[in-house]
Amino acid sequence: MSLVDTRESISRALSLPKTHVIALHGPWGSGKTHLWKQIDKDLSKSGSTKTVYLSCATYSSIAALKSATITALLTHSSKLAKHGETIGKIIIGLINKKLPKDFQITANLLDIQALLPGLKGILPDPSIIVFDDIERAADLDVGDLLGFVTFLAEELNQKIILILNKDKFTDKTGEKWKRIREKSVSLEVELRASPEDYIRIGLGQLPATHNAIFSEKIRALGIKNIRTIQHMRRIYDALSGVGAFETTQWDGLIPSIVLFVALHQEVVQHSTEIKDALSSGKRWGPEKDWTPAQKAAAAILDQYKLGTIDAFESSILIPYLETGHLSEALVRDYASHISLRSKRQNSEKIAEEILNRFYWDSSATEEQLNNLLEKSFELQGYISRSTATSLAKAANSIGHTETENAIIYNWITKNEEAIDALAADPNLINFSVTMQYTHPRIKEIVEFRHRQKYKEFSLMEAIKYLTHNDSFGERQLAPFRTVTAADMEALIRKSDHDELPDVLRFFASRVRTRHSDQYFGQASTHFVDVCKRIIKDETSSRISKIISRAATDFDFASQVRSDE
Repeated sequence: MSLVDTRESISRALSLPKTHVIALHGPWGSGKTHLWKQIDKDLSKSGSTKTVYLSCATYSSIAALKSATITALLTHSSKLAKHGETIGKIIIGLINKKLPKDFQITANLLDIQALLPGLKGILPDPSIIVFDDIERAADLDVGDLLGFVTFLAEELNQKIILILNKDKFTDKTGEKWKRIREKSVSLEVELRASPEDYIRIGLGQLPATHNAIFSEKIRALGIKNIRTIQHMRRIYDALSGVGAFETTQWDGLIPSIVLFVALHQEVVQHSTEIKDALSSGKRWGPEKDWTPAQKAAAAILDQYKLGTIDAFESSILIPYLETGHLSEALVRDYASHISLRSKRQNSEKIAEEILNRFYWDSSATEEQLNNLLEKSFELQGYISRSTATSLAKAANSIGHTETENAIIYNWITKNEEAIDALAADPNLINFSVTMQYTHPRIKEIVEFRHRQKYKEFSLMEAIKYLTHNDSFGERQLAPFRTVTAADMEALIRKSDHDELPDVLRFFASRVRTRHSDQYFGQASTHFVDVCKRIIKDETSSRISKIISRAATDFDFASQVRSDE
């Protein structure tokens, strides 16, 4: 049953003379209270019926609820109901003014419940009394409540609407409700709102494209809770209020808002497993070991297609959901970041198209090809150094060195921060795949700034670094390329008992294959020559015996054996 159907059913039932008590029930967040407000608005327009609204969750006892209800009836004010105890004394005074002196009452407001039927003449016109949140009133006995409701309906001729979620009753309360509801409740109406109702009420008015994304993602998760969807709208409004995001950027933000609000309020199935997968950035080990819940969570994520989690979720959205604090500075920084990312993606795509035409357009002349490459000048602030290198290489291939130089110059001048960030890496790896596809001029600038920032390695420092790290860069290789035979001999003779094994092991692995000489220059040759000479000329010396033993143990004896 949709909200419209339920609204018509309740409005029709309220007009029936024999229907005094209506129970409207449905899940939390399904729109029950919202529906009553719509009905109340209709009644207010007609002016034919007075209404009183009370949330049972506000009252800690049936006595407090009765006091509040009677106060609301006598004052005809839902707002004053919560002040029942205080206003009760005033109300009793007002009643006494209408009674002869001998019949004036001295009881408190609660005690006059039994007298109210006789005072109907001085009560306001019959009202509709709404008791909401019945399942949330842990301290109220549902039997006492229904007894009071029956009194209001039968003795005072009031119309009553009970709003509740029966599924959230405790077992004891649920059993009592089933047992006595037939005596008190005239009609039960179940609210089953449609997905369109939830989305329409929860989101309100939004730009059509944003509404469509919200709707798609809410449906994908099967969310049927208006309050959750309203919270999504509040998050959207808060972020939108910063004024940092462009219209098209919301396409990637709204799916995250929907999913993370749903997880935060735990209205999506398998929330725990989904949170685990998202927080760790990976799933739960081998798929064959997944639990049924993990498999179901994986299916939800696969269908949802969230994409990669980044700073929007980790630094902005999740902290805002958990603390209520929204950092506008972080929002603006992130908006700038994704704007730049979008420009980079578009620029890379254009550069790829330029290179594709350059290499595969068989009808293009050399001048047309050069003009094509010149169009890339405006992209240089957004493309990667490897893409700039590819464009420069293309210009060089047709002999247009001026275009090549212009491309690289433009890239360098527009990417100073990127160059500095790369140069600032203490473990700069100049010989990785990435740097191999970097234009020599860019590489030269990076290396120069890197050397300015960090001191040079000694040969021993370089050996220790490379012994414990798989990567290497110019700073680590420079000592090997400049070492002389005399330097190598000094290193071997002056190394202490901790350093000498490292030196011998390090070069042993290189002299066996010599495949790394392109990086290490003549260092391995000098090492072999020095070891040979010491073993030959100083056979009985301590250093000669250590080198000989190490040559056998570390498997480089054949390389240092004397030729004579």
